[in-house]
Amino acid sequence: LCEALAAQGVTTLHVLAHSMGAAVALPAIPMLLDSPLLASGRFRVASVVLLSPDFPLRPFLRSSYTRLRALGGTITVYGDRNDRPLVYSEWYNRERALGRLWGAPWEAEAAEDDEIAESGEAARWLDLDVVDTTGMEAGLPAGDLSVAINIRLRHSHFTINQLVVDDLRELLVCRRRAAARATRLRRRAGNVYHFLVPPSAPES
Repeated sequence: LCEALAAQGVTTLHVLAHSMGAAVALPAIPMLLDSPLLASGRFRVASVVLLSPDFPLRPFLRSSYTRLRALGGTITVYGDRNDRPLVYSEWYNRERALGRLWGAPWEAEAAEDDEIAESGEAARWLDLDVVDTTGMEAGLPAGDLSVAINIRLRHSHFTINQLVVDDLRELLVCRRRAAARATRLRRRAGNVYHFLVPPSAPES
């Protein structure tokens, strides 16, 4: 893939994966790391963006995160704590999903990971940005079917919410991390941010 893109004059790659796409993209990271083009500096991965990733939390913390950091680009996770497809995924797989933003998985999660707890390793904030969309409305006029579906599922904000689209554009085009996107995002704790919008009304 890298060689084919480089042959067309591409020198910078942005990786975006939505939902189960994360289960394809993350295991492929070692192949990217093995690319001679990356080692030579002639090709680079500028960012990896995971949108509502349907990927197990613990494997991400134990191995995928380290591989992503080795790529050298920024890492951003967009997620919603009320994401219903991920709720179903967790029930089926009996594992927490990365995209559900469980507690503070952006630390080392010593309380949740037996191996880390036994090693005595202190919790730490990871070098990635987490954008929490839990408090967002869908973003389009009432009556639109796609809005009604997304309000229920909360799994695809980026497809219909202009705020999320604008935030992605600023991330990818302007190369600004969440801390620099302060006109749209507010830091909640550590590296977790939420949008500057009124909270969603609770479901009846």
